[in-house]
Amino acid sequence: MTVREHRSLEEAVDLILVDPRYSPATIANYALTLRPMVSRLGPIRPLEDITYSDLLLYTNKAFARSKPATRWQYTQRIRAFFRWALLHHWIDYSPAEALYYPRPPKDPTKTRAIPTDLLNDILAYAYRKCERDYVILVLLCRTGMRRGACAHIQIDHISKPKHRIAIWDKGGFTWSKPLLPEVEQIVWHYIDHVRPKTNCPHNFLFTSLRREDGLYQPLTPQGLSTRIFNLCMKVGAEKGFRPHAIRHWVAEILDEDGEDREVIQAMLNQKSATSTDNYISSKPVHAEQASQRLSTLHRLPSSVELKSGDLLPKIIRFEELA
Repeated sequence: MTVREHRSLEEAVDLILVDPRYSPATIANYALTLRPMVSRLGPIRPLEDITYSDLLLYTNKAFARSKPATRWQYTQRIRAFFRWALLHHWIDYSPAEALYYPRPPKDPTKTRAIPTDLLNDILAYAYRKCERDYVILVLLCRTGMRRGACAHIQIDHISKPKHRIAIWDKGGFTWSKPLLPEVEQIVWHYIDHVRPKTNCPHNFLFTSLRREDGLYQPLTPQGLSTRIFNLCMKVGAEKGFRPHAIRHWVAEILDEDGEDREVIQAMLNQKSATSTDNYISSKPVHAEQASQRLSTLHRLPSSVELKSGDLLPKIIRFEELA
């Protein structure tokens, strides 16, 4: 028989916020949702004493003026927190299980994907101005990976003999992705000719453009996101987009081409159906199939648009950009 540990609400929240299985973005979202709940319900209150009525009163009052989509997200996080506590045997049942708020229907006329024309514009701009940003964009639009996965790529995660890349993803999981020849050529050109080889005490693929205390630091997911947003602004876009909009673009361009949902799921490494539609289990081969099809549907900047001869941008040293 499992002996139940007794935890206060604040203790449990503190522990979920340091769970290594969650990404920094997930931790930040949990903190945004759970910290106010701790303050309202009482930090020293035993976790097992919290009832469904407590949570219902709290959510009705705390989220009364929130948008339906925001309220749905906050409710889902509270439910996930109590399920997590249940798995740790700190409570006998989840008081939040019956806490339900319907997910607002999506507007079929709206899309979260970056427009293809704008994606092409920022690819062309990065091609001319900064090879690091160009490689980031190529990887995002050819693999559909998340910003955190892109920022955490290390050089030894890229296998030349196997033409694959190992990707760190949400929850600390890793998975393998095929690298098509055009992408592999661009990545290795950046590694061999552009990425700093001195004053760079780490093995991450992408570094900051400027040195801090004389050293190039790893590019953070937040820094990567800000860079993509700024690129949109530099080419005159009415609004900026973040890396996740490129992930949506990958899914939409494959869907419009008639690809099966399981192929798109494999491409995006999705394990649940909450992001797009209902996905079914897929085999690794589908990710390669999707990568090849995406390369056919969308061309990277080439001699046709840029009159530069090939897919490789000119070499610009980091010191020239800082």
